[in-house]
Amino acid sequence: MIYERTSRDEAVDVAFCYGGWDRDLPPGIQYGPVIRDIYIVECCTAGKGSVIINGQHFPVKGGDCYLLCPGDIIIHQADWKEPRQGAWCGIYGVQVETAFRKAGITAQSPFAPAAAFPAIFRECAALADEQNDPDGGALFRQRGHIYALLGELLRHTPSMLRGDSSIEKVLQMMETCYHEEMSVEKMARAAGLERSYFSTLFRRATGQAPHQYLSALRIRKACALLSGSDYSIATVALAVGIPTENFARLFARQTGMTPGQYRQKTRF
Repeated sequence: MIYERTSRDEAVDVAFCYGGWDRDLPPGIQYGPVIRDIYIVECCTAGKGSVIINGQHFPVKGGDCYLLCPGDIIIHQADWKEPRQGAWCGIYGVQVETAFRKAGITAQSPFAPAAAFPAIFRECAALADEQNDPDGGALFRQRGHIYALLGELLRHTPSMLRGDSSIEKVLQMMETCYHEEMSVEKMARAAGLERSYFSTLFRRATGQAPHQYLSALRIRKACALLSGSDYSIATVALAVGIPTENFARLFARQTGMTPGQYRQKTRF
């Protein structure tokens, strides 16, 4: 397992980490499994390949743009006959997380709308090309490219995925109150919707049932605490709202390792 960690300011709106081009990849080459702490945007311009997210396989071809979230276990694979080509970038920030959520990007639904590909590729390629620019305006241009990328993503996202304001309200509540007891009934009341209808809208917007989304969110928060603090595993479990007796099992189910193993490996 590869762990890619980035020194970052959690409070920034948008920030660029690194980017590059996939050119002349060896046939069949694989990278990963890898767990990152930033968001990745990959644009495939030609060839083929696949991305495996938490064990789920997604074929990739020219004209596809897929977006990867922090904490997921990723494997990148190039086709044996026609290795994929394209550009990619790593970004993070409060607005990045918000835009991905509004666009319905999840581990189960990682692709951007096809209509958004040309514009997203343009901004992604610009970030890859300009990442080493030494002048004082580089930081501002990078942020401009990220905002443009996110704007195009949301411009082409179907309205049902951009979300009913009631679903967005619940997602924001989860993000700030994930450590609290939160039943589906409580979420539905916060949204002002009947329980079964709320669950249907939530799954349509995120690709996951409410309890699945909340569980994955809690584990992502736990990963950040395990790798970035000295809190005990029991304290981490309580901090993210998971009973200590269930924490190790749920953590292993989503990450493939125990909390102790994750902490040990991400500290190197």
